[in-house]
Amino acid sequence: MRAVRITRHGGPEVLEVTDVPVPVPGAGEALVRVAAVALNNTDLWTREGAYGRPGDPEARSGWRGPVAFPRIQGADVAGRVEAVGPGGDPGLVGRRVVVDPALYDGDGPDAHPVGLMGSERDGG
Repeated sequence: MRAVRITRHGGPEVLEVTDVPVPVPGAGEALVRVAAVALNNTDLWTREGAYGRPGDPEARSGWRGPVAFPRIQGADVAGRVEAVGPGGDPGLVGRRVVVDPALYDGDGPDAHPVGLMGSERDGG
């Protein structure tokens, strides 16, 4: 599949258009065929490394810490579910979805976000 990813922190010059393998959904995950993706402030600030770190506000960082490059950005994703991984609901395949880009430390309403697509994990 085609992807635009960042290769390091910086301006638009760090964007790279490339072909990457289609991801395989893991346990409890879904693969979404992206119909639309937007870049929001978190994508831009992650690309720039503008978040800093606790105790070092000038450090270049993603939303929750160091970024593993290259990274596909795009936290705001809409599309159709193509496949589900083990434990996923097969009834989701073919459904239109908007993706919650947050990665949580557990299940339930009290879970805390610990990462974000496009920063700590590849996005759309």
